[in-house]
Amino acid sequence: PDNWPAGTLLDSPLVQGILGHRDLRQGFPRLSEEENDIELELVTLADSSQAAAIKAALAGRNLVIQGPPGTGKSQTITNLVAAFLAHGKRVLFIAEKMAAGGATTMEITGEGVDLEKLADLASAHLEATVFQPEPELPPPGTPQSGFSPVLPRPSQERPYVAVASSSGMDVDLHLGQAGKLLIYGPRDDGLPCLLESRETPPGGSPDRWRSLAATIPDCFALLASHAGEAPRQYLAEEGIRVILSEDQIEGMVDVLYGGGKKKKCSGK
Repeated sequence: PDNWPAGTLLDSPLVQGILGHRDLRQGFPRLSEEENDIELELVTLADSSQAAAIKAALAGRNLVIQGPPGTGKSQTITNLVAAFLAHGKRVLFIAEKMAAGGATTMEITGEGVDLEKLADLASAHLEATVFQPEPELPPPGTPQSGFSPVLPRPSQERPYVAVASSSGMDVDLHLGQAGKLLIYGPRDDGLPCLLESRETPPGGSPDRWRSLAATIPDCFALLASHAGEAPRQYLAEEGIRVILSEDQIEGMVDVLYGGGKKKKCSGK
């Protein structure tokens, strides 16, 4: 900074805040009437606080958005990108970790994201392609003859399935919000049923996903309604496939164990 020309970068409030010369903390943005009237182009769901943050960014505010896993940070980034594209702006997206080629490519996926709309907005600035992958699992009851996905299978070392669920009936929890995981596996009679539950490592730890993998080393798959890219990739490297679903647990577990379950689990 000592070598920068006077009257340029150092006059920027943002640069002063980054260098520690100014306190940038402003709390939740209070929008003016004009800012609140900004129209948003959303491609996925957003609550009122997320919409306010997007409007504040469009109005030129400098923001830091933070929160624990599962609070919608990724969805807010997706909507921010879409909103700026809709207003004819370009977006520089920087991440600490990027996959090979990620310096020039941003991949956006997720339940409820209107990828076609986002690609249409982005096409004014860069080449955009929408990839629609095949679903990883068929809905429970789907005839197997018409669906042949590559699914993980139980093994002698990994005979169990972990499930993120709040109700115990459906796969309904984001992995980051799961305080415990339900463990399903075959009983002595071979019928896959609920065997136990296991506590998950607390959030905020840099080794959270490593600890989670150590908690379920005997599981070949983990069912969750949503999960970030980082835990999915790390658990996959540890031999645990994360599968996203919002269906009934019993049906999904039945599919993973080959289908055709005739009996109901009434106890261990």
